Amino acid sequence: GLDRAPLRSIAKLVRQLGFNIVRLPFSVENVLSNRVPEEYLLAANPRLRGLPMLDVLEEVVQELGRAGVLVWLDCHMLDADWCCQTKDCNGFWYNERYSTAHWVEALRRVARHFAGVPTVVGM
Repeated sequence: GLDRAPLRSIAKLVRQLGFNIVRLPFSVENVLSNRVPEEYLLAANPRLRGLPMLDVLEEVVQELGRAGVLVWLDCHMLDADWCCQTKDCNGFWYNERYSTAHWVEALRRVARHFAGVPTVVGM
């Protein structure tokens, strides 16, 4: 992550490893709140500090594009949490905190935000 290495280095490494596309996950919670991430999450990328979540995501997409890597945006989670435990309540497109309408709205916001960005090839 962005707390461990500069974004440019990560993007270049992905390309050097032979990848030409990545699945970039996001959560419904992060999209709908669009909060500024805590600084420790961006420790290796000080220029990203203070940006809201969607802008950080956009910076990642843009840097991957500069490195020649395409992006598939993945609504991977509802909650901004660590994925894939039996009790994380993220197995469907809704849970007790986020409705189907929330999920659809998050997808709309991401689609609008990244419309016309050639690096993004799907969601």
